[in-house]
Amino acid sequence: MLTKKKHRNKQTAWRRLSISQGDLAQYLGISVSLLSMYDKSLRQLPSKASLKLTRLEDDYRKAATAKIMSRSLAALQPVFQEQLEKAAQKMMEKLEDQRYLKKQLVDKLNEMTEKEEQDKIWLNVLANKLETLSPEEVSANDGRHLDHLHEKIVQRLKKTNKEKLKLQLEIELLEAGVGVYEAQHLKLKKRE
Repeated sequence: MLTKKKHRNKQTAWRRLSISQGDLAQYLGISVSLLSMYDKSLRQLPSKASLKLTRLEDDYRKAATAKIMSRSLAALQPVFQEQLEKAAQKMMEKLEDQRYLKKQLVDKLNEMTEKEEQDKIWLNVLANKLETLSPEEVSANDGRHLDHLHEKIVQRLKKTNKEKLKLQLEIELLEAGVGVYEAQHLKLKKRE
């Protein structure tokens, strides 16, 4: 025999299914009177009917759980959307920062290239001056001064060349970073 507590659980379990006693009895393959006696804990269900009822209740619980989860997910959707929008905004800010930094480096590289060109012109002028002056026209101090200027410009050109290479590498790294941020930003935008 079923205990009172189990009886209440069984009774409420099948009643939560929102189907009539007649429809349930037909589904279980038993008579309405047997189902009524089972409901009053006067009889046990045949094993086949009991198994069908258990499966039906399990399916009901799963459907109810899925419905609850669906509601929970629907309630969380605005939160997820807001977080996604914030992440996309941060990604856009990083992207803009990277683009700005790249522009600054490109401007600096262009400045260095201009100075390098000016130094090359001066180097040519000095070389021409040194070649055209006869030893009588150049005093010892003038010669040393011109040689010193020549060496200084050559050293500056070497330094500039190294700095330019470094800047070019930094620019390439920034371009790669910008590409990564753009790809991530597009992915986030697609999810919105």
